[in-house]
Amino acid sequence: ALRSGYTSKTVNETRLRLFEQDRLEHRFCQPHWAQSRKPIPAEAVLAQVADVDPARCKRLTLADGAPLEHPEFDRIVALLGERGFARFDLVTDAPGLAAPGRIEDLRRRGLERLFVLLGGVTATVNERVMSAPGTHAAAMAGARAAAQSGRTYVVVPVVRDNEGEVLS
Repeated sequence: ALRSGYTSKTVNETRLRLFEQDRLEHRFCQPHWAQSRKPIPAEAVLAQVADVDPARCKRLTLADGAPLEHPEFDRIVALLGERGFARFDLVTDAPGLAAPGRIEDLRRRGLERLFVLLGGVTATVNERVMSAPGTHAAAMAGARAAAQSGRTYVVVPVVRDNEGEVLS
């Protein structure tokens, strides 16, 4: 059975998970993440905020390494908007962000802050940490596209495989 994800609630913030296991957590632990990662159905994602008052939630974050890869991502954003969550933050390793018009569409739909995650500063280290070729180029293209249209942050979590590069 699918877990409904988790929500860490404070008065000001709610974080939603769209997949059973966070892409980055899974990649750091097991390179073959795609074979066991399952999307949480839209209704279960919305259940994570069933008891959250949109007026009291100052920050709603859609988190996972790649929430844009969720098959119902656009529907989830629309349903959250209907529920009263007019703004959201996005944490992603950026696949799909560089598609023409994608960032602008997300901004129109309420995207406020975008956090692009990298596994390393260079392509070699990033792809070793992320266990997937092409992820550095995709993340950088997404970050460049996003930087033109609002608040965008590039984040590199420090792990054993990238510590020397990131902290040097």
